[in-house]
Amino acid sequence: MKLILSLFLLVGCGTKRQIFQGVGISMTRTHIPEGVEIKRYKKIKTVFCNKLFDVKSRYVIDYLLGNFQRKTGADFLTDFTVFQVDKSLIETCYILEGIPLKLVEADSLNQQNGLKPTSSN
Repeated sequence: MKLILSLFLLVGCGTKRQIFQGVGISMTRTHIPEGVEIKRYKKIKTVFCNKLFDVKSRYVIDYLLGNFQRKTGADFLTDFTVFQVDKSLIETCYILEGIPLKLVEADSLNQQNGLKPTSSN
């Protein structure tokens, strides 16, 4: 019996499975306003692990996306994938990989480049 249980634990743990994939999403914005530049950053990832029956497990994708946006300061996330990795029978980890996008106002870009906004007179 111990041998069967040990084999089950070895086979069932550590498998990385894709559970969600998307083109673009934001937890803070509904659209991209006119007149803004989009700054694209390199692909990054964030990891969240939880125990069985943890309340957060029902909202894991929301948690991952919100955490990703807070950590990176991104307005949107593009080309993203969520993976699930079972570390043990009671612990699961979720990995979010994606490309953060930051919206930059035209006036802000001009100031960064040393340009001054024109007057409306």
